[in-house]
Amino acid sequence: PEKVARWAADWGVDSPAYIARVKAEFPEVGDDKVLVALSWAEAAQGRVPKVSPLPLVQLGIDVAHFGADRNAGVGRIGEEVVLARSLPGKTSTQEAAAFALQCEAILREACEERGVPHTGLRGLVDFGGNPGVADLLIEHDPKTWSGVNFGGAARDPARFGCLRDEMYWTVREKFKPEGVHAKLSITATGQAADRMVAQVSSIEYGYDAKLRVKVESKEHMREKRG
Repeated sequence: PEKVARWAADWGVDSPAYIARVKAEFPEVGDDKVLVALSWAEAAQGRVPKVSPLPLVQLGIDVAHFGADRNAGVGRIGEEVVLARSLPGKTSTQEAAAFALQCEAILREACEERGVPHTGLRGLVDFGGNPGVADLLIEHDPKTWSGVNFGGAARDPARFGCLRDEMYWTVREKFKPEGVHAKLSITATGQAADRMVAQVSSIEYGYDAKLRVKVESKEHMREKRG
């Protein structure tokens, strides 16, 4: 069926989500390998959002590095992930920036629907994929947008190899049932939301020679998906 073929292409046939939904097998991979267990991610999809009168409103944009990649946008209001969208990677700098602004508009609308302020919305865009996208967004609205180099130094360099590893670990803690951080609730729906859950439950991690957390690279993730 078309849906199964799409899942195979988006998630990879070896991903826990694909195995669970297509093969009706329910793998539980140990914490020593996968960043976020599939059961944690699925629990977040069924979790009732926590309501806060002044939530942190954030939007992250991951710019595609290669033609087979996707530009991705994920937005949250407090601990509720309300937006997950993607755009095929064969786009110009202007098209990728326009995609980011569309995500921003949707996130602001979601804030208005919930009756929470969005004047403090902050958008982060990855410098690595295409620096021109960040430049355009910052020029458009420097109060909202800023660039981040995920390959840059971690805030805690003794524990993490780079900022990307540290940020992914924070995501893990927000999914982890016994974690100390507030728990995420995923209310975003659609193909991009399903893809996000499938991919986050397939990401593996290990440790480098200095025993720092090291999350697998995008290139390795791409190889696994075929």
